Amino acid sequence: MAKGSRSLSEIFSRVADGLTGAGRDIFAEATDLQLRVDREARMAEVRCRLPRIYRKRDLYALENVIREGYDLTQVRILPRYDAALFSMDYMSEALVEAGRIGIVCHGFFDRYELEGNGDDVTISIPFSKGGLTLLSLAETARVIEGIVYSEFGKQIHVDLRQSGDAEEAYAEYMSRQLEKLNASSAAIVEEHARLEAMASSPVPDVPAEEEKPVLPRTDSLLEGNPEAEELPDNRIRCGRITFDCSEPKLVFGEEFPIRGVKPLRSIRSAARGAVILCEIFAVDQKETRRGDKVMFTFAGTDREASIYIKVTVPAESAAETEALFSKGKQYAVRGTIKSDKFDNDLYMQFTDIMQVKEEARRDRAEEKRVELHLHTNMSAMDALIKADDIVNTAAKWGHRAIAITDHGNLQSFPIAMLANDIAGRTSASTASSQCSRSKPPASPPPPTGSPKSARSCSGTGRSPSGSTHLWTPSVPFRRTSRS
Repeated sequence: MAKGSRSLSEIFSRVADGLTGAGRDIFAEATDLQLRVDREARMAEVRCRLPRIYRKRDLYALENVIREGYDLTQVRILPRYDAALFSMDYMSEALVEAGRIGIVCHGFFDRYELEGNGDDVTISIPFSKGGLTLLSLAETARVIEGIVYSEFGKQIHVDLRQSGDAEEAYAEYMSRQLEKLNASSAAIVEEHARLEAMASSPVPDVPAEEEKPVLPRTDSLLEGNPEAEELPDNRIRCGRITFDCSEPKLVFGEEFPIRGVKPLRSIRSAARGAVILCEIFAVDQKETRRGDKVMFTFAGTDREASIYIKVTVPAESAAETEALFSKGKQYAVRGTIKSDKFDNDLYMQFTDIMQVKEEARRDRAEEKRVELHLHTNMSAMDALIKADDIVNTAAKWGHRAIAITDHGNLQSFPIAMLANDIAGRTSASTASSQCSRSKPPASPPPPTGSPKSARSCSGTGRSPSGSTHLWTPSVPFRRTSRS
């Protein structure tokens, strides 16, 4: 049990600011605090000294505020008062506390009479000798004495007796019970008559409801191969991604053979030792109610279907678990496919993780093409790709030239030029501008004395859509030699 000089407001700071009335006063006046906490059972017990008597219902209400604020199973505030504050009036509060402790007490003290001088207390109740015997066996009087001693440090003697009107009270009680029994019997007879009347009346014809069509379940909105395709050089085509599994990098657990892989669209039931290939596109984490664990959800896709990869770890391992997967990266994951009872969907619980790569798209044609109609993100509502990405992709695929044909501007031209200079590869970029005239102007002659490699206007032309474009430059950029 921890004992110190801290106040209740410091110990339970999370709920202190929202308190009002008696709860706020108790927090302010409580001294000589002793705190006992059972972390495993999530229970807290506070013993404190109070300068004045508070009603049990106020103490119980404060316990509930603390319990809900800290998500505990039980909270007990055990007050201690000066012995001079005790009076016979406090016996009603002691009986309330006795009822909460759970001894044989409920119903016995709904009506009672008190007599005594503060040291000897007699409680008379309207019950038969059988009821008093039950209270005696449960040592109810001793429990009440213990409550007073615990809170005031005062030793009293409690005597439970049968009141003088016990027989009369018992007869009155039995009369009330008989009235309730007669009322219940009358209600049963009335309900029985009503049900018989309903059974004898004709049943109206109710048109049968039209059956709603049951649509077949589909694995994916996209057409695809239900089986993974194993390609040469440890490449696997799964969904709409070709995974390069030639050099897997161990991330978690043990290395495993990437075999028997199924596209995510083909996973329909629980299974052990399943292997999937996916790209992570979302990561989510959430603390449990107790705050001692973290639930992670990693969303993986093969761009044809998707699956959640879930795991719950201690809070101290959260950072390490979050680093297992990175968005945009590709992974081979082995584990157990399970069914989530909450959202009625399948998910994977991993045991081993290896990072793989996505095989980059390549142009395998022997004779490379030249794309003469390309839009960038500088052409409003036409494309999303950036000019430098176009240049780098064309160079990687071995294309000799490209034509960027943005509408109404040349803003992508300097970006493409810079990308080509930085890359130092054989690539090409041209830019065009849509003319606002109804007819294209005549092409100006090339500047006099210009070198053959000058980036000059070579003429005008029309795209497949009919827009007039100005192409520049007319020759591809040369490979930059680097020392």
